Amino acid sequence: MRPAPFFIWSIALLIFDQLAKWLVRENLAEGEFVTVIPYIFDLTLVYNRGIAFGLFQGAGVLLSPLAALVAAFAGIGYLRSKPQEKLFRVGMVLLAAGALGNLVDRVFGGGKVTDFIDIKIIHVFNVADACITIAATLLIIHWVLELRNQSSPRADITQI
Repeated sequence: MRPAPFFIWSIALLIFDQLAKWLVRENLAEGEFVTVIPYIFDLTLVYNRGIAFGLFQGAGVLLSPLAALVAAFAGIGYLRSKPQEKLFRVGMVLLAAGALGNLVDRVFGGGKVTDFIDIKIIHVFNVADACITIAATLLIIHWVLELRNQSSPRADITQI
């Protein structure tokens, strides 16, 4: 159970998230956008004072302790996992990085999170949000595969 990969990857993703947000804040005014792919993808500076998808505006700062707990849970989960549980481990790294990325914004950004990835069919989000979403997907896949592997083996009727 080597903790180094967990910390290295989590910190690398956290730095990437914060660097991307800083670059957007330095180059765009709030509400300003740059079209990357017309009608599909823009870079748009938006400040979110809620949680995912703009829900619970103003409540984001109240959830900051939860983000710290999620990151701690992810670290513990990673350390307790087996090396062959790769989906789970990658999910834990992404979950920690995402939780910490948005926590840093809330703590040092006046309770707001910088969002900038504007894919037109969904809400504006950021790298940390993407990490959390991918983590959730990987963890669901991991748990479905675990359940499938734990289910009782079916009788092979070709052997009868």
